[in-house]
Amino acid sequence: MPFYDQEFKYRTRREIMVLVLKDYILGARSGGRFMENYNLENLKILILDDHAPMRRILMSLLRELGINRLTQSDNAVQALRSLQDTDPDLIITDALMEPMDGLEFTRKIREGEADIDPFVPIIMVSGQTEMKYIVRARDAGVTEFLAKPISARAVYMRICNVITSPRPFVRVASAICDDCLPPAGAALRMSYP
Repeated sequence: MPFYDQEFKYRTRREIMVLVLKDYILGARSGGRFMENYNLENLKILILDDHAPMRRILMSLLRELGINRLTQSDNAVQALRSLQDTDPDLIITDALMEPMDGLEFTRKIREGEADIDPFVPIIMVSGQTEMKYIVRARDAGVTEFLAKPISARAVYMRICNVITSPRPFVRVASAICDDCLPPAGAALRMSYP
């Protein structure tokens, strides 16, 4: 019997739904063994997506996970300009946007053009799940990749991965990525966040 059954008579419908969602995400029925239980309330997240319904879904989902320090943008160019003011701990970006897509946005951050920590974790959300798109995202410097349609559990797991397994990045003349090889003859410089 789930832990929240005894508490139903004292809770509103919304509170009950949050408890059920947390049970599903955090694995309370399995004793919480399959996922970490992090307090994410102090995490600052930028959500970048040109599609308003997707931004609303992500905002709602993150709020249910206890994250309330959220900013959003519908334009990568505008988001780049405001990054220094928002100083996010994590960025969740869509892949396909106009006038600048998520890959170019990520490259500009990794190259230091945004005047923020170039190693800020970036989770890319995309419906393009073919291996060539995932490899392009990795080579641009994306930390985690999340395929659409998204779920609360998948978002939480990607955030946990960013926390528990931060990736060391390699800076070379042509790329910043966690697993790419430098071009022949290029000097290799290791950069760690």
